[in-house]
Amino acid sequence: MKKKGILLINTGSPSAPTTREVRRYLSQFLMDPYMLDMPFWKRWLLVHGIILRTRPRHSARLYKEIWTPRGSPLIVISEDQRNSLSEQTGLPAALGFRYGTPTIKEGLDALLEQGCDTIIGFPLFPQYSLAATESVLVQLEADSRRATRPHKLEIIPPFWNHPAYLNAWIESVKKNLPPDTDHLLVSFHGLPERHIRKADPTGHTCLKNPDCCQNASGEVLERCYRAQTLRMTQSLVQALGLKEDQYTLCYQSRLGRDPWLSPHTLETATRLAHSGVRHLTVVAPSFVSDCLETLHEIQIEIKDAFLESGGKEFTYLPCLNESTEWMSQIVSEIEA
Repeated sequence: MKKKGILLINTGSPSAPTTREVRRYLSQFLMDPYMLDMPFWKRWLLVHGIILRTRPRHSARLYKEIWTPRGSPLIVISEDQRNSLSEQTGLPAALGFRYGTPTIKEGLDALLEQGCDTIIGFPLFPQYSLAATESVLVQLEADSRRATRPHKLEIIPPFWNHPAYLNAWIESVKKNLPPDTDHLLVSFHGLPERHIRKADPTGHTCLKNPDCCQNASGEVLERCYRAQTLRMTQSLVQALGLKEDQYTLCYQSRLGRDPWLSPHTLETATRLAHSGVRHLTVVAPSFVSDCLETLHEIQIEIKDAFLESGGKEFTYLPCLNESTEWMSQIVSEIEA
């Protein structure tokens, strides 16, 4: 009898909101060639010569503002997701983070030690990207090859359009959207435009014209982050019956000076406040778990900017977090 195990994989978090631990985490994060795609020597000089000299202290302060008695919100939520998913499926489940601990290798080893001979790798990134999805898959496959116990890997692909996830997300927004909302921001994590072009399997399609993502299909759609965010947003606004002037698709978390996907969430929130929007609601569908980018960047920084610019009410709708029924439905398809 084959025994399957589920490895839930996410980006990760510092182990403590201290400058030392945040520096350790950011070093792993930023030295990943899929995150900062430049020659090693340039990346090393940028990260160790500039960013790590000042950024860890600043980021540690942000983490302290969202830290919980149980620890990092992302890790706490991930632990609850693992426990819930294991109960629902009856399968062993482990966590593996691309950066920080437990590592992907540690999560994989924990399942193998329990006698699992088939590992279901479940990267918790709804949309495909080089920086998240590809980086995780490369690390998982490398750790799998080096494992001492024989096993089979089964990978759950990006699930942005899987009915179980899409419906769970849309129903959550419907349930929690305040009725007096003037405008809905659908805020995805940003990416450099060069990442979109590098992921293009044709090498000549992405970002070539304003309608390229509207018309994306096949392999291009499977790897185009921007097209997937557009399709998800369209599904949501159709379900909500929103008109074009009642919502905006935007992107957050820029880093560096290169062109990133736009419009930017912070700038959009400020502009909307100046234009007369009084109650702004934000949802972040590129995350399945709340983390620094949602709990601080959206709920604190973007909220403050909106209110300071004339807005009156700001609502952030949480991620699906501990609601894991959609996960078990996706896993059940792999088991069949």
